Amino acid sequence: MQLDKKLKAFVRYDGSERIVPGSLILRKNKPKVGNWKQVSSNYCCDGIGISYTPSSLSIANVDLTLTCSSGKSIVVNTNTASTNMVTLLAALNASAGYLGVFTSPDGATVNFVVNTSVASTLCYGATLSFSIA
Repeated sequence: MQLDKKLKAFVRYDGSERIVPGSLILRKNKPKVGNWKQVSSNYCCDGIGISYTPSSLSIANVDLTLTCSSGKSIVVNTNTASTNMVTLLAALNASAGYLGVFTSPDGATVNFVVNTSVASTLCYGATLSFSIA
């Protein structure tokens, strides 16, 4: 939750254009050193929420597939193994956090709040879903 409306949220990207885990900061201006990009700072109210219940939390290589009913999709390979909900959410947020925020309200279901800009670009006027394998 953003407390000061003047502050903007920024994340740092590494040389491979992946978000650096733990790099989210709130500032008035983008930092001058490093590859920083502005992201939404109000995920509670800026996005489309969808849910998925994985058949197993023990996954050798976590892959996320975000699919639109019109046929378009995005596949993110995290190159990370999962043994429980904590490691699954960590893998998803580290590798696919630029798409939105992953949480689990009950330890069995994965909630995904997709950034509005991602949802409208991928799937304007259609239905989004996601799966984890």
